[in-house]
Amino acid sequence: GVMNVNVRSGLRFGVVLLAVTVGSMAGARAEESEAKAGQPHFRARDIKDSYGFSCSGVVVASGVLPVGPAALVGQVTCDGIATCSGTSMASFNGNIFPPLELTGTYTVNSNGTGFITYDLTIGGQPAGQLPTYFVITDKGRGIKGLPTTSGFAITCDLKAQ
Repeated sequence: GVMNVNVRSGLRFGVVLLAVTVGSMAGARAEESEAKAGQPHFRARDIKDSYGFSCSGVVVASGVLPVGPAALVGQVTCDGIATCSGTSMASFNGNIFPPLELTGTYTVNSNGTGFITYDLTIGGQPAGQLPTYFVITDKGRGIKGLPTTSGFAITCDLKAQ
């Protein structure tokens, strides 16, 4: 009698162990295929790079900048932690502005969207803040940005240098 019980419980334990092993392997495989299927999982360190950028659009209303077409071209470097800084040349309604310096603090969501608030100086003078919504593209090699200041209809395209 005693021998039978041991054999049965040993067998039962073996079946449970097999089921757990197969289950966890299937789970790992599902996670792997989810990652392969392009389920993004981004972090601040995914934008540790130097980017060339261009922005274009229209200033519809502003207390600071001329209303009309806007175009900017510049370079920004992000540290992969929380800060981006750089310089740009800008044209607002056909007026070329002195060099624009920007320094901002950013956050990144796991889906690759994020937010940065730039402090701007134009020709060395403080020129307010530029809050910008963005999305990381091309595994961090690119970023698309949209300044969220009322009166601005501008998009920015950043590409790793």
